[in-house]
Amino acid sequence: MKVTAVTWGSDMALLVNACKELGIELNVWSTHDVEDEEKRKECIKSFAQADIVLLHPSNEEYWDEIIGGLNKGVPTIPFGHDSSFWSLSNVSLEVVATVNAYHVYGGAENITNMLRYIG
Repeated sequence: MKVTAVTWGSDMALLVNACKELGIELNVWSTHDVEDEEKRKECIKSFAQADIVLLHPSNEEYWDEIIGGLNKGVPTIPFGHDSSFWSLSNVSLEVVATVNAYHVYGGAENITNMLRYIG
């Protein structure tokens, strides 16, 4: 499985470690990385190779470009404290809610179990 994620820098280490443990190929971008136009373009290109996209979106203007670059055929799961972004998902609300619960509870075990759940 190949996962592309755009998330907060504080979430990256847990995601990287969980993917290594599970043998999942990960392409991860921090929300700070994608503020840069060149990195944002690379990130958007990486959506084409993803089996699943995980997003921790915000109201920053650059997110419009990221959202516009999503592949509608790839399962996209937004997570984070702002449930208004759940509408970006193309999977069931149950999946989005479950992924968000794993994220809210946090920690290495929950992030690993989150990836098992979506995999």
